[in-house]
Amino acid sequence: MIEQTVYALLSGNATLSAAVGGNIAHGQRLQGDTLPAVAFQVTGDQALTLSQTLRLASVTVMSVDDDPLGALTVADLVKAAMTTSGSLVGGHYVRINNFIGRTVQPLTPGEGDENLPAVVESTFEVFYV
Repeated sequence: MIEQTVYALLSGNATLSAAVGGNIAHGQRLQGDTLPAVAFQVTGDQALTLSQTLRLASVTVMSVDDDPLGALTVADLVKAAMTTSGSLVGGHYVRINNFIGRTVQPLTPGEGDENLPAVVESTFEVFYV
């Protein structure tokens, strides 16, 4: 499954893994996780050839930290980890050459005197076999 491959790309990058203390998850970040943290989702997984050997998936990676600059720093590490000209990861040959863009969600007020953390969503197109 491509989710395992994306996890391997993110967690296998020593710089990113050290920066987030290994807090890398598929789906949503758990409420109690320490920050910074990374979570990712895979959408739009589709075959590009009739034989279904070449596939394309859209991957959104959320970089989360206490402040927007910290989240942007983690997002830069995510981009470096996700950008590959072609490598064998988790049993899939993966090529990520299309960084679509990112959206910054600044700190937002939560309940009481708490702020919700800043989130940077980075989107990538992942080609794999």
